[in-house]
Amino acid sequence: MQQHRDRRGDPGSPEGELERLDKVDLALIGALEEDGRTAYRDLARRFGISESGARRRVRRMVDSGLLRVVGVTDVVALGFIRAEIGIRVKGRSIKDVAQRLSELREVDWVGICIGPVDIVVNVICADHASLVELIDREVRTAPGVEVVETTVIVQVVKDDYRMLDIAQAARSRLAGRDASR
Repeated sequence: MQQHRDRRGDPGSPEGELERLDKVDLALIGALEEDGRTAYRDLARRFGISESGARRRVRRMVDSGLLRVVGVTDVVALGFIRAEIGIRVKGRSIKDVAQRLSELREVDWVGICIGPVDIVVNVICADHASLVELIDREVRTAPGVEVVETTVIVQVVKDDYRMLDIAQAARSRLAGRDASR
C-alpha cells in the first residue's frame, strides 16, 4: 500500500508549490481529476504540448507527492461498512498515535486535526461486528487514545475528487470576500 505524502507544513508548501505550477500543469491536474485514465497522447493534444512533455509533467507532480492518480471504489455501495473515527489523544504525541493507527489494515486514511478531536481515521470494515472489534482491540487500546467517537457512513452523497477545482473555488470566494471589505 502506497502512503500519501502530505506536503503541507513543509517549507514552501502549499502556496509555494502552487506558484511553481504553470497553467498547463494545472490543466493536466484538472483533466486527470476528471478521468485519471486519460492517455498522455490525449492530454498532449488537448493542451498543446508533446506527449513526452505531458508524461514528464505528470511524473514530476507524482514524484513530488503533489498528485496521485488512482481508481476510487464506492465501498458502501459494495456493502462494506465505512466509518469515521474521531480520536482525542492524551499523554502521547498526536503524530505518533496517528502513525500507529495508519498502519492498521482497515484504515483508509488518517488526518491530524485542529478541533474537538486530534485525529480522524476513516476505516472500511466487512461488517458491523468487525468494526466493533477493530475499535475495541486496536483503536481504544492504542497508547495515548483517550476518547473515541465513531460515525458510521450509511450513504455517500458526494465523493468528488476534483480537489484542485474545489480548492481554487474556495480561494476565489475568499478573495471575493476580501475585496468587498
